[in-house]
Amino acid sequence: MKVFINLIKREKLVSFVLYLLFGVIGSRDASAQISCETLLHEHDVHRSNETSRTSVTCSQTMYLKVNFHFMLKSDGTGNFTEYDDGMGNTNYNGYMYAQDLVNSANGNLQNNQQTRLPIGNTVPIPTMNVRYVIGGIYFHRDDTHYTYDWYGNANSAYGIDKTTEINAYFSYLNSPIGGALGGVAGGINPSNSNDRWVKLASPWQKYFVGYGVWAFTGLFNHEIGHLLGLYHTFDNSETCLDTYTSGTGTSGPWCGSTADNNMMDYNCEQVAITPCQWGIMKNQLENSYVNYTTCCSSPPATAVFSLRSNACIGDAIYLDGSWRYTKSEQSYAIEIYQTNAVGSNTNVANYYSQSFSGQYGKINLSSLYTFSSGNIYRVKLTATGTNCTSTDSDVRWITIQNDVAYLQNSTITSSNDYFSKCHYRIGNNVDVGSTSGDVTISSPAVINVKAGRTISLEVGTTINSGAQATFNINPYQTESLKFILSK
Repeated sequence: MKVFINLIKREKLVSFVLYLLFGVIGSRDASAQISCETLLHEHDVHRSNETSRTSVTCSQTMYLKVNFHFMLKSDGTGNFTEYDDGMGNTNYNGYMYAQDLVNSANGNLQNNQQTRLPIGNTVPIPTMNVRYVIGGIYFHRDDTHYTYDWYGNANSAYGIDKTTEINAYFSYLNSPIGGALGGVAGGINPSNSNDRWVKLASPWQKYFVGYGVWAFTGLFNHEIGHLLGLYHTFDNSETCLDTYTSGTGTSGPWCGSTADNNMMDYNCEQVAITPCQWGIMKNQLENSYVNYTTCCSSPPATAVFSLRSNACIGDAIYLDGSWRYTKSEQSYAIEIYQTNAVGSNTNVANYYSQSFSGQYGKINLSSLYTFSSGNIYRVKLTATGTNCTSTDSDVRWITIQNDVAYLQNSTITSSNDYFSKCHYRIGNNVDVGSTSGDVTISSPAVINVKAGRTISLEVGTTINSGAQATFNINPYQTESLKFILSK
């Protein structure tokens, strides 16, 4: 007999829309056959919309805001998570991956290359004054829509501020050799904001066979290029005559001296944009996407943080923005009040607001505000920067629970399941099947458990507690704790 301690995360999660797939098998320098099609939607956060604009000519840098969404299995596995790389390495996580991808993609935009073909060409190198900034990073758990597919409702279900921010999704592609690289865009300059999203397949799979963000840098820029009006260079709809494969209908070699390096072709580099292509992108950024950008000399302030959706009474509750690589705000403000439902902006009671100078990091909200059991609270962060007088806000909700289950002088049996949303506290001498065992847990002891993981106690294990032993559910995934016995 074994005792299994499982955490079950309950979230309503939905899938993604549209599919653009191209497979890359083997190393980055290997040849590959690529096929591509471009088709013409319960999140736990609502970001405030910016003031609407109609058109702008930007002589500085246009900062384009992107939200990143990691799709995981329902048990919390199968992708980067909030706290590790999906395989237990806490030195790397989803927040870091998204930021590394943005930094790498911005590096390619900043260092736009000379188009390689034809050899000896004199096509000028345009300066691309566009960069990405992160609007938010989110993690969704759902078996049904975990796998990369043709159709779905991801942006309808999870898209954040779709009229002012692009949403990017990381999902799983069922393919050999650690997963093929795949990408999809919602269309070529789609007029409907529901279609202004991109999806990348297999970043997590490729991470474990040696592919870093470099493998997806060109692909990410490629998909954003579609949203900003660019066709594949070999597409018959392509009108730019300064792209070498313009209108030929087929892509050239994947790598090597005879391969193209254009961002919108299929090749192993995707590092070059021509003046004509940049003219199309810039026109869209200054018109169709004007409400998605901030024109500024340096990155604007952004309110990007993590906050658990459930907590137990007495827990420390953290608003955490310490993991950010780029911090551009000079001041920030926190607003908290009790509300009547998750997603509601109704102030029911106990309003709190305070402004702070400097940059926000990991803030213990429990030291600023008194949370009560059984209530839902709305937490808003506003960040302000002096550069371009930029202001950004993010809102989340947290439910405070007081569901603590106690076992004292008890024997856990296979005929019962034991649930607790907060803590499971073991009283005096809980005997799991025998008077002696392989493992003894003595109080005071706290066992931290991650959702989707399992702790196995062997036959004969005795949990001794002079006072109590407490099983705490991981703060990012607090929902329920379940003891299951099986032979």
